[in-house]
Amino acid sequence: MLSLIVVLILVVGVNTALWGTVGLGRVVAQAFRKRPRSARHRLAQTTAGRAGTAPAGRVTPNDVAVLIAAHNEELVIRNTIRSAARLVPVGNIFIASDASKDTTAAIAEESGANVVELLPNRGKAGALVAAITHFPACRTLRDRDASGCRHPARG
Repeated sequence: MLSLIVVLILVVGVNTALWGTVGLGRVVAQAFRKRPRSARHRLAQTTAGRAGTAPAGRVTPNDVAVLIAAHNEELVIRNTIRSAARLVPVGNIFIASDASKDTTAAIAEESGANVVELLPNRGKAGALVAAITHFPACRTLRDRDASGCRHPARG
């Protein structure tokens, strides 16, 4: 029994030391290896620091509009706008208040979002189409339903 334990310790110990050394060698070798920089990386470096610029094909937060269809969402619209404002400027957030009977539109305007109030109710697709035609188009739209946030009362 004692010989089995000694063999087990030697095998596990030697194996761990061997592969630990191999791993350490790979990390050291990678640290000293020079990688050729891609053209895309060089382009990103040349435009870094210039406000509002991005490499060709890249989308910046200023290029993105968040379009939210909302119907009677006064309980969650403020948090939805706050969440979207972490990603894009609040001026790029557009709310289509689809015949809301509560204060959804007023809360959205107070939060700094652009709001269009629609009558009669058009449904989500109709509200999004109306908002796209009403507001100036941006290159990229991120569609988000206002009730997609967790309800404050439910946590």
